[in-house]
Amino acid sequence: QKSVAELFHLSPGEVSFCGSTSEAYNLLATSISFSEGENVVVSDLDFPAGATPWLNLPASPEVRLWKHRDGVLQLEDLEALIDEKTRLVQVSLVSFLTGYRIEWSPLRDLVRAQNPEAGLAVDVTQAAGRVDLDCVDADCLFASSYKWLLGSHGGCVVAVPDSSKEKVTAQA
Repeated sequence: QKSVAELFHLSPGEVSFCGSTSEAYNLLATSISFSEGENVVVSDLDFPAGATPWLNLPASPEVRLWKHRDGVLQLEDLEALIDEKTRLVQVSLVSFLTGYRIEWSPLRDLVRAQNPEAGLAVDVTQAAGRVDLDCVDADCLFASSYKWLLGSHGGCVVAVPDSSKEKVTAQA
């Protein structure tokens, strides 16, 4: 736990583990109580397990899809998707599909400016252990253990910085 916390530039108390990123996405989805008309934004460059939990909730939010253009996610397209009813924006730092890497600071700044209350979750499976994680100020981070972390299958790092614990509290 200490080694992973150092990699994520967080404290050991901000890092935990679960069985897979699918489990982590489902825990995140159930940690948010959605009201009528609220929404979540996902991208079409994310791993499919990141979208399915939002489509299967008992009180499903509106799922807004941030679509890539020629393999690149454009911030002006995201800007149009975020409003006062957006509860979460979920992205992959590096896409499993194309290898596209999001420029974190402009993305974070846009989300925080559009809706300061919206959560920001990032899957770093394709980045952790390979590139510097400049996204540790997200509200929730996930990383499968079997990619660049060189761990076994069936593991996932889940990081929730202390500053985000009120936004992200698992129900299970």
